[in-house]
Amino acid sequence: MRRAALLPLTLAAGLLLVAGCTTTAGVTVIPAQPSDASFQTRNAFIFVDGKQRGMTPATVRIRRSFGATEVSLRTGPEFTILRKFEIEWSTTSNRRMVQFTFGNEDGIYDLTDLPTMKDGTYVIPYFSHRVQVEDREFSLVLIVED
Repeated sequence: MRRAALLPLTLAAGLLLVAGCTTTAGVTVIPAQPSDASFQTRNAFIFVDGKQRGMTPATVRIRRSFGATEVSLRTGPEFTILRKFEIEWSTTSNRRMVQFTFGNEDGIYDLTDLPTMKDGTYVIPYFSHRVQVEDREFSLVLIVED
């Protein structure tokens, strides 16, 4: 009886390993192929809150409710930071809400649509529904959901 109960769990774990998808506490990294073969993309390691989660090209799904606040792209043996994203997961400060809240019809944004901080960090503002950010240089898609 116990073996029958473990079979679906074992199959699900096997499928994740075969597919190359990794899921941890509200963060899912799905490896992808670049959509446009004529456009040369750069490869980088994907770090979420300081932990390595995969490599570009990929789609990264993050749930705000799990508190992930930083995604960075790094390269080289010393993991030099190439690009950094800060995810706003609440609007408790009026200044932050006014400064970084935005929205459009479809919730899909290009990297150039995002506000940046003085140090070059891209800010993904809090928005009441799903936000998708596309970084074409690294063939990365960040999807932030509640």
